[in-house]
Amino acid sequence: MITTSSDEILDIGCADKIYCDCGDLMWRFEQTKKRQRTKSDNFSLCCGNGKVRLPLLRDTPAELKSLLDGTNNKSTIFHKSLRLYNNAFAFTSVRANIDREINNGGGPYVYRISGEVYHQIGSLQPEGSEKAVFSQIYMYDNQQQLKERLNFPNGDNRLDAEITESLSAMLNRDNALVDIYRDVRDRFKDLDLTDKHVLGKVIGVAYTIEFQKRDKETDPVGYEAISKYMIHGPCGLYNRNCACMRDDQCTKFYPKEFKNETTIDAIGYPVYRRRNDKRIIQLKEIEIDNMFVVPYNRGIIVKYQAHINIEWCNQGLLIKYMFKYITKGPDRATIAIGKFKDANCGEGKGNIATNEVDDYIACRYLSFAEACWRIFKFLIHYRKPVVTKLVFHLENEQQICFKDDESLPSVVDRINPEATMFIQWFRANSRDPFAIGLTFVEFPEKYLWDEAKKIWKRRKNKICVVGRLVYVHPTTGERSLWDEHWKTFSDDIEHKQRNNYPRHNFVISDEQLECLALFDIELQLRKKR
Repeated sequence: MITTSSDEILDIGCADKIYCDCGDLMWRFEQTKKRQRTKSDNFSLCCGNGKVRLPLLRDTPAELKSLLDGTNNKSTIFHKSLRLYNNAFAFTSVRANIDREINNGGGPYVYRISGEVYHQIGSLQPEGSEKAVFSQIYMYDNQQQLKERLNFPNGDNRLDAEITESLSAMLNRDNALVDIYRDVRDRFKDLDLTDKHVLGKVIGVAYTIEFQKRDKETDPVGYEAISKYMIHGPCGLYNRNCACMRDDQCTKFYPKEFKNETTIDAIGYPVYRRRNDKRIIQLKEIEIDNMFVVPYNRGIIVKYQAHINIEWCNQGLLIKYMFKYITKGPDRATIAIGKFKDANCGEGKGNIATNEVDDYIACRYLSFAEACWRIFKFLIHYRKPVVTKLVFHLENEQQICFKDDESLPSVVDRINPEATMFIQWFRANSRDPFAIGLTFVEFPEKYLWDEAKKIWKRRKNKICVVGRLVYVHPTTGERSLWDEHWKTFSDDIEHKQRNNYPRHNFVISDEQLECLALFDIELQLRKKR
């Protein structure tokens, strides 16, 4: 019995009872009353008499244990910023509806959430100029990881460099997820075939990711990879129902003819060498020879173990073929025939209700490879170097875009007539000494066009950028651009010609002057090359 004057202290002793199956430490009072009466040493609260079996926790790594249990200065620093260190090394961010108004008094901090709680993982690379956070940091090398974590958002430079480096080394050694991210980083770092000139010297590159369902003695590794990934069909006489067949003919023109050397046909397509070496493979109980092999690069196929078609790109049609995948949607067709009723219109009238989600799911095939590729936000399309389209215009002839239902005052208020790439190039030249001397075409190499603010900003990173002027035909518009301005380009040409031919009766016609101006422009352009 407890009274107000009682000095009795409740002491239930230590958790020193060990249940043999799981090794957990229990208090005697955690037994059921029946087992307490019988003074049994068995407990059921921990693991249900051995029904629940969990692996024992591994020992805490030495680096972390020292920080958690230590009494030195580093341990004190770690405990003061424990949540910051946790955020800096987390793979994902936590998302939930957080009550921001509950902590408006002087009581202890309360973390109250509602709704769905989930972990968010975004792209493996930061968007634009954003800082790397969470799993994005693991895509860098060790030195860059340290730099990014010390500058982690909202960290306020409170992370200790020595502690951060020690924890990073610990995770690199003991954490399986870090190994996965490192493997992804290394794989895609080596994916750029242009740096090592695998396919020859490259001045520009563009590729599109397309998802498909689909000598043995001297080179068994290459033979196995090509046989597995680079055989077309078989189609034709072997399989008239193959997807490539149209009107009883292969649309890819397989099987190809044997050729002793690579040639170019009459319309510019390459006809690759295909040796008749009598070697065959068995595919679907059919003997397949070199006539069904898709063009490939042995090193690439062996390394990535996938169907990768390599073609000699010498025509605009091939570029068009590749670029069409940027906007290509799924091949699909939906048709419905039937009667329906509408409460207002009666039978046979009204609109069919369309469920876009169901339509998409019903007519869209998504392979596991494409799903993973899109979840991790890997590039579907890539171009190098970056090409910036440069738009120019005559004075007070800027292009203005507006909606059909937009009023003239609202258009005037919204549009800034000086917010064009061309005018802002002049403005940058007038205020930035670094910009002086750069032509409009050269400008994107050193400056980035901010589409939101409509200004040119100095680039922070050195990247390869090509500026390309949009094509304007000389006779475009009511006035000919050249006819209007060619004399401006020829101001000093007549003076130079008079110095070259010092005769008092020297006369040069407009036609000759125009030709000399064109010749001078051509010389200047050749110098820029």
